[in-house]
Amino acid sequence: MDDMYFYRNLNQIQDGKNMSKQKSFSQYVSPWMGVNPPGHCLPGPYMPFGMVKLGPDRSFPHPTSGYQKKAPIVRFSHTHVAGTGGPGRYGNIAVSPFTGEPRRVTMPPYFTPPLQRYIDAVPDDEKAEVGYYAMTMRPWGVGVELTCTQHTGVHRYRYPKGKPAWLVVDAASVIQTGRAPSGHFQECEMWDTQPVSIGGYLEITSQNELVGRSDLRGGWGHDKCYSIYFSVRSDKPFVESTLASDGGLLPSGADVQVCGPGCRALLRFKSGTELNLHVGISFVSVANARASIDREIAGRSFEDIRNEGVNEWERWLSPFSLKGGSEEQRRVFYSLLYRLHCMPTDLGVDDENPLWKSGVRQFTDCCCLWDSIRNANSFFHLFYPELSVDMMNSFLDIADHTGWLPDAHIAMHSAYMQSACAADILFSEAALKGLEGVDYEKALRYVRKNNEVLPKDVFVEGRYIDDYNKLGYLSTNVPKGCVSRHLEYTYHDWCIAQLAVILGDKQTAEKYLGNSKRIWNLWSSAKKSFMPRNPDGSWLKGFEPWRNVPEGWNDASCYEGSTIVWSMNVFQDFHGLIRRFGGPVKFIKVLDRIFDEGLFHIKETRMHIPHLYTYAGRPDLAAERVLKNLETFNTSPDGLTDNEDMGCQSGYFLWQSMGLYPIYGQAIYMLSPPLFGSVETKLGNTGKTLKISATRKGRGKYIVGANLGGKAINRAWVTHSELLEAGEIHFKLADKPNDWGRKELPPNAMLPVSQC
Repeated sequence: MDDMYFYRNLNQIQDGKNMSKQKSFSQYVSPWMGVNPPGHCLPGPYMPFGMVKLGPDRSFPHPTSGYQKKAPIVRFSHTHVAGTGGPGRYGNIAVSPFTGEPRRVTMPPYFTPPLQRYIDAVPDDEKAEVGYYAMTMRPWGVGVELTCTQHTGVHRYRYPKGKPAWLVVDAASVIQTGRAPSGHFQECEMWDTQPVSIGGYLEITSQNELVGRSDLRGGWGHDKCYSIYFSVRSDKPFVESTLASDGGLLPSGADVQVCGPGCRALLRFKSGTELNLHVGISFVSVANARASIDREIAGRSFEDIRNEGVNEWERWLSPFSLKGGSEEQRRVFYSLLYRLHCMPTDLGVDDENPLWKSGVRQFTDCCCLWDSIRNANSFFHLFYPELSVDMMNSFLDIADHTGWLPDAHIAMHSAYMQSACAADILFSEAALKGLEGVDYEKALRYVRKNNEVLPKDVFVEGRYIDDYNKLGYLSTNVPKGCVSRHLEYTYHDWCIAQLAVILGDKQTAEKYLGNSKRIWNLWSSAKKSFMPRNPDGSWLKGFEPWRNVPEGWNDASCYEGSTIVWSMNVFQDFHGLIRRFGGPVKFIKVLDRIFDEGLFHIKETRMHIPHLYTYAGRPDLAAERVLKNLETFNTSPDGLTDNEDMGCQSGYFLWQSMGLYPIYGQAIYMLSPPLFGSVETKLGNTGKTLKISATRKGRGKYIVGANLGGKAINRAWVTHSELLEAGEIHFKLADKPNDWGRKELPPNAMLPVSQC
């Protein structure tokens, strides 16, 4: 392994003496990390799981998050998705400050800031910290500062002296990637529509307030409508106002209202003003938006609000205490812990859900479980179990009101599933790990429904069950991802079986454990790979499993990956997979080829692959691959090599940097060399703690010994219950491997029900 920043200061890595004792946890966070495509993270302020995700948007066409470094910034909107792919969502209720005379035109939007060239709007002095974003709005020289609370965006604008102070409030703003006309479906992708304003209203209630509702439609996942209510309050009166919608202009004056799509306001304030703006948003009502401003701002200054936000983030970051590692490694760790708490959006208990009240804490903007289930949900299970329980109860409540568990849930509606509903895995893993406070009996009924009832819309609920239950496999009848869906369906069935075992439902357990063995119905012994199969049982002619897939999200066989890479997704029977490749030695050669030919990327369905070396008896090779992967993370705008994906990229680094990695859906963690000398953390409100420590010779690239709770272990895996009981794991690391962990392999998951 080459000498990268992870190993530049060996003394610092070993004992952490160079770590500043005075530095707060939030000071390690870089909001710039991963903001550029494909990371699509947000540079602007947000609170943990907050509704308001306030930040800058570049000129059209927008990236998924609305932002890109070194691009012209034209507005600041209050809602975003973070880290996702596709055409994005939201970008709603936008504000644009400027000076000079507005550009007035005879068609929508009727007025705009007087920007002559986009290059003139590229900022050169952006600053971002936890809960804070600042820049100078070019070319007008307007100073911009942003912070926020859970439901309120807080703006401070400093207009140049002697210059007219203008503001556009765009209630119709949306993120648009330009992949299709506004409001249209994208070709080939039924889950992608370009967002569009479809209605609403905007009303001037005083010389200091605008209120309204924006009705919108489109974005990734579904085409259902949603509404955002808002109140925009300024601490200075506006001296001139003009309202417009797509239907035309209205004259200025108090108590004026404009209705329909495209509602916007043009406001002028006294020249040279310092303007403080509070924008409350709600999915329910203007009254809620106003109440949020009253409750969350309540006379506080900009600095007060900013500092309170930092203090709240300290509460979420401080449970993890790191020693050792490099400064950059610690910055990456806390930056990704910050990212992990961006989505989903917390709607509270009977507070911001416009569709029903049930006394259950609600979440939306889960984009998607299919991503987060790989490691982020496991992170919450261990370190934030109370939060995890609340999220699971929210999913059950959604199922109670819609009939189906969601995999994706965006803007209060279930959305596109890349495969099966990953809630099947979520509930099983939580039950295996002993999380309490969840109605697992109800969960079992709903996860069974996914496989037993044909849904009206298989894009957002249930499964393709006809072929699966009649043929025992998904055939080429399935239009997209027939192989990858089949592999995941069978693992979901294995997870359902485990949940049934825990609940004592032997009949259901036997049925679904049997279903999980269907995975091998698409295995080709000749090709040594899973393969697409026709309904008549024949293999698809001319198919090459090692081919790289250029447009993986539309591939007929596998979603976002080649078939040989998907063949590594046999979570319920890794040992059976190794046997079918001809044993550990031959299997290791396959793994080497996947890495050497560039087929491995740090993506959802591949993140576990380095640990398959451990299943084959070579944890030293797993360590090499893991450490190489960790080197790709850094705190720059390009610091993520793929979409952040609902905490999936964040979870990957957080787990691996501590020397642990979960096998999702199971109560087992794989071990690899940690980056830090020690990590100490609380396990939610359980009163338990976990300490992970390491002694390192040289760079310490390999584990040569380990102690769990003071007792030596000679295996590169531990169970969840062992970790909780021990409360401490210590690694002995060295530059050269020995035979540690090669003999006692991870357990076989494909056991009879009687042995589960």
